[in-house]
Amino acid sequence: MPDVLVSISEELRTWAREQGVNMSGTMREALQAERDRRAATDATLDKAGEHDLPVIGGQGVGGNGTYTARIHGTQIAGTTDVQVYLCEDGSLVVYHSAKLELHENVGQTALERWLDGSPKQYMRAMRAIGEEPVIHIGRATA
Repeated sequence: MPDVLVSISEELRTWAREQGVNMSGTMREALQAERDRRAATDATLDKAGEHDLPVIGGQGVGGNGTYTARIHGTQIAGTTDVQVYLCEDGSLVVYHSAKLELHENVGQTALERWLDGSPKQYMRAMRAIGEEPVIHIGRATA
């Protein structure tokens, strides 16, 4: 197998040597994980379409009337009131149908809260974006 040149700072190389880190193995595992994550996202977005959702104004749009939000992506999870979409640009959008609220650029860590009460839907969403679900048990809530 041909060698690949990777630029790593001297400080990081020294630390890796001192810790006995197998740099080739670590790089191989990281690249494989990234390839798997992208494959999952690509497979999810192969089913992308347009989803028109009624939204009450605000959310940076201005005004208090209603408008239609056209989501370009795939619904990856949902409960009775909450739907999660993976958009073509890679962003996550949460739609609260009972309140007609749209939340853009939702972080992965927020998905568990949005899908609270439905670990199955949270796991479905995380797998659709190629990430391993992490379920918190016994965490105190504020």
